[in-house]
Amino acid sequence: MRVLGRVRLSRATEESTSVERQREIIQTWADQNGHDIIGWAEDLDISGSVDPFDTPSLGPWLAEDRLPEWDILCSWKLDRLARRAIPLHRLFGLCQDHDKTLVCVSDNIDLSSWVGRLVASVIAGVAEGELEAIRERARGSQRKLRELGRWAGGVVFYGYRPVPREGAAGWVWDIDPHASSVIDEIVEKVLDGRSVESIARDLNDRDEPSPSDYNRIRAGKPARDKRWTTNGIKQLLRNPSMLGHTTHRGQTVRGDDGAPVLKGPALVDPDRYDRVQSALDSRSFSVTNRSTGAGPLLGVAFCGYCQRQMHTRRNHSRAGNTYRYYQCSGGRSAGTGVADHPPNIVRAEELEALVEDGFLYAYGDEQVRERVYVRASDHTIELNEAQKALDEITTLLGATTSASARSRLSVQYRALDSRVAELEQLPTEEARWEWQKKDYTYADAWAGADTEARRQMLIRRGVTAAVKVHDRIPRRSRGWVELTIHTPETQKSPPGEP
Repeated sequence: MRVLGRVRLSRATEESTSVERQREIIQTWADQNGHDIIGWAEDLDISGSVDPFDTPSLGPWLAEDRLPEWDILCSWKLDRLARRAIPLHRLFGLCQDHDKTLVCVSDNIDLSSWVGRLVASVIAGVAEGELEAIRERARGSQRKLRELGRWAGGVVFYGYRPVPREGAAGWVWDIDPHASSVIDEIVEKVLDGRSVESIARDLNDRDEPSPSDYNRIRAGKPARDKRWTTNGIKQLLRNPSMLGHTTHRGQTVRGDDGAPVLKGPALVDPDRYDRVQSALDSRSFSVTNRSTGAGPLLGVAFCGYCQRQMHTRRNHSRAGNTYRYYQCSGGRSAGTGVADHPPNIVRAEELEALVEDGFLYAYGDEQVRERVYVRASDHTIELNEAQKALDEITTLLGATTSASARSRLSVQYRALDSRVAELEQLPTEEARWEWQKKDYTYADAWAGADTEARRQMLIRRGVTAAVKVHDRIPRRSRGWVELTIHTPETQKSPPGEP
């Protein structure tokens, strides 16, 4: 009879379950019974929890069009087919319905008799119980490793690499020189006012591997040509793993003293991390693929009616001409669907010229000023971190129902509360921003800047332009634009009539 040999190897490999040993057992059984092996269904690095019908190698052999190719499905043990009872019973049913025989050499299973089917059902239940036990042991091991700040396997956060612990078993994270330099570059550009979208575009233009591709290349696997994305960079910068924290489901893992459990050295210090979060929050407008190559006023021009950000759109005439506009169509009132305000649309060239004239009129002769961040004193930084941890644990206490979890969180809360009380007694020097003047004016800088640099100049100076395009009367008139330029310190209108 024609035998299909089944070999499966999970991630938790053992010498006793090696591919060679499984093949040898199946081949010996086939030779002893005068059968021919016509193929091998080998699924390596596949968990026993995966349905056999969904496995890459065995699955296709179980399809209707390939069932006529074999008579016996033979494996070393039943758990090499699967470890879950329901998928195994589906496989048993398939074999019975199509007059196929299933043989598990070590378990002495043969579905051709009712005794064999009974034994198979019992072993299937035992296999599922073993799977649950394996999962529970794995969860317990991972939980313990998280508490110790050790790497439990899986994806390594971009900027780090796994290294063996010095003088002890296990693994921890260390800084990856290249990836951490990319992180530094991204952080500096964000703090310098660059948009996350433009940072992603620059990284893709120079073919810098994305985090997932970089990890694959480092592991000796081929890249999948994944690109840097706006959301991907934001998620990277928001992750507390940037501080070297051990995390679980996006939350920092803390010890009994309430302090973060560290898995490796920090990629950025806490002050810098907080500044990045503030920078992301301050420019948290939505960016889509349509904003690639966006106009010079993205993040600067806002609707004077509803304060939403204005975006560019393009119209193409039949003559082949392209016209750019900044537009806010107005929100829709709940229930009625009526716009909150009239359409607010203005020619891009006109608005850009108005903002340029207004900005240079108000600030052209002013020396360029850059905001410099002055760090807080060390104990102030620690105090801020402790207060954040208190807030985090307070939230978790309100959502936790189990007594053991509440007890652990209470211990952490008391330790942090005592530490906060100690730090509050020390003299504080809060972090702050200071303006530093350069030796050139905004007019000089504007003249030598390209479109993107000018946009960043406006953003760094804190300039926003509130735009109102008033009703067009008569209809053919383009109407008139009311423009007000705001800065953090002053509010000035451009010269001349609106």
